[in-house]
Amino acid sequence: MEKSMTETMKFSMLGCSDVLTEILREGAQRLLSQAVQMEAEAWIAARADQVDAQGHRLVVRNGYLPEREVMTGIGMVPVRQPRVRDRRPVGQREAFDRKILPRAPAFGGQHTTAATPTHSARPEVTWTPTNG
Repeated sequence: MEKSMTETMKFSMLGCSDVLTEILREGAQRLLSQAVQMEAEAWIAARADQVDAQGHRLVVRNGYLPEREVMTGIGMVPVRQPRVRDRRPVGQREAFDRKILPRAPAFGGQHTTAATPTHSARPEVTWTPTNG
């Protein structure tokens, strides 16, 4: 009886860990998505006064970039970056200056899911000088 109870407890604890990790990953995905959306909205809002002769905005949202995965402290998290379109004349255009997500690496023009480590997920290397 005791043996089966121990096995049940071990199994249940492993299951909780997986469930907890999944909850954390989903929460991280939601928070990251909201932060990326707010970043794009703020960047576009700062350029809301840029309009053409008909009164249409020249800096607008234009859907999403392909979904990709970003490495975080709790593992890979899928994210969709809003696409920003600047329709001003060529000499006046600005690239969307993203602060939250790093740029996705280019893979010969193909849209593939790419793992891009964030700063917190990069390994830290410490160096200690020695005397002598």
